[in-house]
Amino acid sequence: MVVTAHYIDSSWRLKKLIIGFKHVIDHKGQTISRVLLEVLADWGINKLFCATVDNATANSSALRRFQAEFSSQSPDALVLDG
Repeated sequence: MVVTAHYIDSSWRLKKLIIGFKHVIDHKGQTISRVLLEVLADWGINKLFCATVDNATANSSALRRFQAEFSSQSPDALVLDG
């Protein structure tokens, strides 16, 4: 799984950076969510605007689980419902 961060730097330039390239042992929602949480934790990321995934069934499950876990990790965590 590749996790790419898109962000705006202090000079207001759009940046794109691969922050994770992880082997996912199966395509279960729980596994995908865990790997995504690990990547974000490695970078100290606690605010997320959106996640873009394909239409695989496991992704819906993964993002529901991710949203619940990410929100509970920190009072500063920001997860939008969209």
